[in-house]
Amino acid sequence: MLIHDADAAGLGVFVAASQAHVFAFGTFNNQNNVAPDVVLASAVTSTPLAFLKIATEVKNKQFHPGMLEFGMQDGMVHVVYNPKLESRIPPFAIERARKAEHDFAAGQQLPPRVGP
Repeated sequence: MLIHDADAAGLGVFVAASQAHVFAFGTFNNQNNVAPDVVLASAVTSTPLAFLKIATEVKNKQFHPGMLEFGMQDGMVHVVYNPKLESRIPPFAIERARKAEHDFAAGQQLPPRVGP
């Protein structure tokens, strides 16, 4: 399984995944149709929703500058499974993934931090 963090430049990851006969995970946008035989699912971010949240805070004089992080708990990120490949995911893996999504959204679990 390969996951990129490069938006459009991540297309090379999909080519490499196809050549290596492994799956990839799309990021930022629903990339399931970009490489439908390779992309198992996509983590879709809602940038417009994030901007709206920030603009509303600014308008209401509630905005505090600093490092802003949004995720599933804020409704800014969600997973979209590729319907063409979803049947290839073992049921126990789907169940664990959906439980993790629920736990992230409910704030019961935090994803591991990458970097400093």
